[in-house]
Amino acid sequence: MNLWQKLVEKYKSAVIEFPNLKPVTLAQWALESGRGSSDLAKKHFNFGGMKYRREMLAIAEPVEYEAHDRTDSYCKFKSIDDFIKGYWIFIDRSPYTGWRESASSGIDFIGYIGPTYCPTPGYVDKVLRLLPEAERLFDVADEDEPDRPSRSDTRITIDPPIIRYHDRIHHVVRGCRPNGLEGMIVHFDAFRIRADSRSTVEDRAVQMLTEGERNRLCYATISRTGQIHMPDNVGWLDWGYHAGTSLCPVTGRRGVSKYYIGVEINNPGTVFEDEIENVFFAWFNTKVDSRGRPRLRSGRRQIRSMADEHYQPSEVRFCERRDNIKGGCYVPYTKAQFDALVSLIRHFSGLFPDTFSIDKVLGHDEVAPDRKNDPGGALAFEDRLMSMPDLREYLKQLI
Repeated sequence: MNLWQKLVEKYKSAVIEFPNLKPVTLAQWALESGRGSSDLAKKHFNFGGMKYRREMLAIAEPVEYEAHDRTDSYCKFKSIDDFIKGYWIFIDRSPYTGWRESASSGIDFIGYIGPTYCPTPGYVDKVLRLLPEAERLFDVADEDEPDRPSRSDTRITIDPPIIRYHDRIHHVVRGCRPNGLEGMIVHFDAFRIRADSRSTVEDRAVQMLTEGERNRLCYATISRTGQIHMPDNVGWLDWGYHAGTSLCPVTGRRGVSKYYIGVEINNPGTVFEDEIENVFFAWFNTKVDSRGRPRLRSGRRQIRSMADEHYQPSEVRFCERRDNIKGGCYVPYTKAQFDALVSLIRHFSGLFPDTFSIDKVLGHDEVAPDRKNDPGGALAFEDRLMSMPDLREYLKQLI
């Protein structure tokens, strides 16, 4: 049995004030110690990366330790048992005053202490990524205690979507969501979807992440293959700009980026038919004048280059105006994109059941109707059209 396994076994039998917090704190220790592989854990039984404070005098002693950022004074414990006791002494200090009011669930707890424990953006979400693994470890113990169901028995159980995090892409985080994650804004990125000599289809969604970094924005992307991409420094409980000037039709609040995650789905947006019949193109392949305005001939926009991206009639659909949809021609999302979007929404419903609401899954065109038309007629996929109210009703039947 290695050091990490010994910690898990010790923690299973440990008596603590809030046993329901064992999985989330174990997930935190897995992140801090690399599942017991850090020198701080191996040499000093400090699995939590806790720096020494005077309140720890009775259970730990200070030791100089060179961490990834700098050398500092950390807690040195004599045993795993002392570490477990010491962690809760550490959390009972003044910087975390009030944590018991958030002890009803692991998500509330780590959401409360996390920004203080580690101010690095995305810390809370990184802990939550490890929570299912930690829960599985404690589910073994729960089999002998049927009167105390595991956390996974009391909430929606949905396999988490596969997300690719990009460590070289960093979006601008403005702060921690004040009420937790409440909903989602569905976008299209109005970008190219074809591969070319320099970019694959998958690259297009990643390029939009890079564009988000350049414009100091913050969002996730979904490629045409259904792969979900995220900047490495961002967690679901961190917020940054993605929706611009906006008004939520459900709550009446302005600035929805603060409350709802933005998901950009790789899609060219509204497309136009050239004077050459059956040739459709997007804004980026439109002829413009010296002021950047579209050039018109016989009332139609003109394609800039047939060598650039354009679409056949079979790839587009014309939509009448209804609900959030503004009339026009759209390239639909792919079935893989729609499935990934639904998977992500269902994941949020299970991960944040106390805050996330299907009624707050909104289109960009619903929160900024005067200037935006996404997702419009691009939702849901090639063989099925949905308005945003249709999507919400569909999701409620699933969840």
